[in-house]
Amino acid sequence: MQSVKLFPKIIGVFKNHNIFYHKKIIKKCYEIKKNTSSGGENWLSKVYNVSGKINLYEDKDFKPLLQWIDEQLIQYTNNLNINFKPVNKNAWFQIYGKNDYQDYHSHPSAKLSAIYYLKGKENSAPTIFTDFNFNTNYFSIITPTEDNSREWSIPFQEGVLLIFRSEIPHCVPKNSSKERISIAINYY
Repeated sequence: MQSVKLFPKIIGVFKNHNIFYHKKIIKKCYEIKKNTSSGGENWLSKVYNVSGKINLYEDKDFKPLLQWIDEQLIQYTNNLNINFKPVNKNAWFQIYGKNDYQDYHSHPSAKLSAIYYLKGKENSAPTIFTDFNFNTNYFSIITPTEDNSREWSIPFQEGVLLIFRSEIPHCVPKNSSKERISIAINYY
């Protein structure tokens, strides 16, 4: 049998092996939290974030990490044969405490988005991607795979980067550890 995959939602998963600058960035996140109120209005969850308050691309301490992420974006688009040159980009961070979560959402004004797992216990709170239009009522799934599932979970692991089309709904369930820090980027 030949399978033809139509309209796939490809999540690029990259591992950063040069995390020597993590400590400096984590320290900077805590400093910003002391002096900046949380952003992101109208959320059910109250995760601390600087969305709409600070663009991390304007902070030199985040530059090495954001450059690496931008390089992975090029690899992602090349791999998918996408001609995409961002005209604007915005990065912010979230600090999740124990039991904090993030509602399902997407980034409809952006074209591509990224999430970087900066600090936290392995498997503390994954990112879950879903396709609300995928109807699973027609059949019973024997073994869940990326090809037959309505949702897919990517576990938290420090130094992992996820890149995806911005319209894909995603969420973070309740964080089971003391703290989880991630960086989000939108490319326009």
